[in-house]
Amino acid sequence: MSTTNKVIPVQAGERIQVIDVLRGFAVFGILLMNMRSFSGQAFSPTSWPEYLDRNILILIDMFAQAKFYSLFSFLFGWGMAMQMGRAEAKGIKFIPLYMRRLIVLFIFGGLHSIFLWTGDILTMYSLLGIALLLLFSKRSERVLLIAFGISLLTAIVMTLPGSTMDGVRIWCQSTVECLRPNNLLPTSLYITGNYIEVTQLRFQEYLGGFWWVPCYFGNVFAMMLLGLYVGKRNIFENIESHLPLIRKTLWGGLAIGLPLNGLFVYGSLHPFATKYATLIRIGARTLGAPALTLFYIAAIILYFRTKNGKQRLIPLSNVGRMALSNYILHSIIGPLVFYGYGLGLYGKTDPTFGLILTIIIYLSQIRLSQWWLERYQYGPLEWLWRTLSYAM
Repeated sequence: MSTTNKVIPVQAGERIQVIDVLRGFAVFGILLMNMRSFSGQAFSPTSWPEYLDRNILILIDMFAQAKFYSLFSFLFGWGMAMQMGRAEAKGIKFIPLYMRRLIVLFIFGGLHSIFLWTGDILTMYSLLGIALLLLFSKRSERVLLIAFGISLLTAIVMTLPGSTMDGVRIWCQSTVECLRPNNLLPTSLYITGNYIEVTQLRFQEYLGGFWWVPCYFGNVFAMMLLGLYVGKRNIFENIESHLPLIRKTLWGGLAIGLPLNGLFVYGSLHPFATKYATLIRIGARTLGAPALTLFYIAAIILYFRTKNGKQRLIPLSNVGRMALSNYILHSIIGPLVFYGYGLGLYGKTDPTFGLILTIIIYLSQIRLSQWWLERYQYGPLEWLWRTLSYAM
């Protein structure tokens, strides 16, 4: 194969900066959400009597919950469109290259989930990319939008009450029963266990978590499809010509996202007295989270076009260029702070502490990412992912 036809990783000069800013923004939101799991804090705002703690969780539920994995899912789908376009331009077969990338990502996800932190999302991304997203790689923009709507509807249907859907949910959980050990380890090991014991617990949870993929993929896959749609339309490559659409997305996302996420938060604080309570609450989030995510995307694009906006947002692009490395770094720091084999703060801190720690870690990552990229073209895990994918 000649050099001119060989697909190589995106070089620094070819990158779209606002995409890296969006990735950097998503890294912050993911850390903000995952901090509750790292720390073992109660998720419900009503569990916290202190005004500040309670309202921090309310704001996180309103503006962060489900928004940032939605953003990463969107960027995952957009990335597929970009990689497909580059392969076609070089006359290279796209599917073998893409499959190698996803296989490597699946391996990363398994290692991450077992040896660092059980709340991994890489495994689901890789499986959905292999099993479903490839099926839509050549579909029309209209088909992608229809599939986007169906995927969101699927996520809502999974919350319907009644014996039929109860049976579906039970079946979903039963699909991994053969993977579960006979003697389940207690989650209290996060507090009392050493590294080996916690790793055994994480392995148990990793195997048991696969039931989420076939049954609760709707939200994630919908945003992948939407990202693929945007990538096919070359919107990020031609922002100026799409400004009317971006402005409509800004106001439409806000108009839909605010009331629906408000309904979700209200239903969490004041449970509805109906058997459809879960359907209303989760349904509102299922529709409201993508809407607010699209608002964030449009707002960042428009703000980045201004001189002050670009200066303020550019530091996030360094975090975004190393999004995988920074995401994994969270899973190193979090357990070392909270688990029993670390500082042992699991279940002993409040949301205020979690927010402060989130900000400290993220600001440190901004500086660390800048320092690293002044010396190297890729983050360490980004380099490894590319090396394994392109060398296979």
